[in-house]
Amino acid sequence: MFKTASLIVCLILGLNTVKSQTDVSVHFGGAFPLGAFGDQKLDYDRGVFDISWGGEKNTDKAGAGLGANVGLKLKFNTPSLLQGWGIIATADVFFNPSNSEVKDFMEDVCEAAGTSDYSYYDYEYTAPSYINIPIMVGMNYQTQVADKVSLFAEAAVGINIGKTTDLHLFQEIEGTIEQYDPYYDWYDYYDCSVESNSTWTFETTTSLAFQMGAGLMFSDKFSIGLHYYSLGSQKIKGESKWDRTQTIEGDTDYDNETGKFKYGSINPAMFTLRLGFHF
Repeated sequence: MFKTASLIVCLILGLNTVKSQTDVSVHFGGAFPLGAFGDQKLDYDRGVFDISWGGEKNTDKAGAGLGANVGLKLKFNTPSLLQGWGIIATADVFFNPSNSEVKDFMEDVCEAAGTSDYSYYDYEYTAPSYINIPIMVGMNYQTQVADKVSLFAEAAVGINIGKTTDLHLFQEIEGTIEQYDPYYDWYDYYDCSVESNSTWTFETTTSLAFQMGAGLMFSDKFSIGLHYYSLGSQKIKGESKWDRTQTIEGDTDYDNETGKFKYGSINPAMFTLRLGFHF
């Protein structure tokens, strides 16, 4: 009995020691795209479509907009010999939608397709978004600069799992078409409706990534930090699907096509300003 009680006490003390040497935190913030990741060159009137998923093979522009970041960080404090230093393990999720210029361009493309003499025209589109999940390990240094206020800095490396969500375009047209009849030497007019769906599905990629950042810790409970993330090179490739349903005077035809595509690469990079809660 005494041995069992002693073992339980030692176990509790050990857990408390581990807990005191480990900091667990969650953080939330904005993700601000940098460089080519947030850039694009689009001009419908001049036929400029300089963006990675638009078919250009020699561009790294992604057209990403302001996004969000959520993540988890574990910090393991090192022995007193390395006072202030700690080992960190982090896992984050970044979400960046396409920016407003990309969405405006897609609106222009879709609306231009409906300028002909159709009795009805409708469309829907979904612009790609960018999801990145970096998982890293690294080092953290923290030192007290005022009462209940500490300054920290850290850096880490690891892998990033990157996913570009589907690009999708749906169009529905109703109107009248004309067909020449050589026997009677005249044109016949028929009611016609067309529905088409086009989808580009992008492959998930993995790449080498790193991050570095600094910030302030308050009462060992809250932190605010500015971090830079470089998430490596991601190939833009995948599978395209297209299908169309056309009805002329009650007769319906179906058509579809699939294929592979491979364009350029993107290099997601961003600053994130975030708030952390420590436990």
